[in-house]
Amino acid sequence: MDNAPYHTTVENPTPTKYSTKKVMIDWLKNNGIPCDQKMRKAGLFSLIDSNRPKKIVYKIDNLIEKEGHEVIRLPPYHCDLNAIEFVWSTVKRIIKERNVTGDLSLDNLKSLLQTAITEVTSAEWAAHCKHVEKLENNYWEKDGLLEDLVDELSFQIDTNDDSDSEETETCESDLEDFEMLE
Repeated sequence: MDNAPYHTTVENPTPTKYSTKKVMIDWLKNNGIPCDQKMRKAGLFSLIDSNRPKKIVYKIDNLIEKEGHEVIRLPPYHCDLNAIEFVWSTVKRIIKERNVTGDLSLDNLKSLLQTAITEVTSAEWAAHCKHVEKLENNYWEKDGLLEDLVDELSFQIDTNDDSDSEETETCESDLEDFEMLE
């Protein structure tokens, strides 16, 4: 699942320091955290902050999990890992190709949309899913290569003890050259 705002509505949103005092007190009571209604907002927020849930629970995740499914969220800004984006691209292309009259009326667009959706075959869906899997594997491979490269560079830096003194000398000589130019 992607991170669209309607997919990330929190089940029990934690109040912020800008929330009203009533919202803060209600949240504390609903979460079984005793508080005094005479407390100031700063004290209430401190209490909220120290009892903040460790895990964020999204409303849609609960609905999906009740049906026996597991939610796997896409990394932010990686719509290319969502097969439905490719399907929507196909649907929009079909609508554009079929709307030769340029009629943008709701009835016409609704008709074109229904037609376009039915024309996306299961084979096309499968091809998009396979493409996304290939992209994902490519990302994992690149991530592994980057990790190996960083490890290799870290090892090279750690094993060269003379680099600090040489670098200091170079910096000092550069500074002297710069001062002579002034």
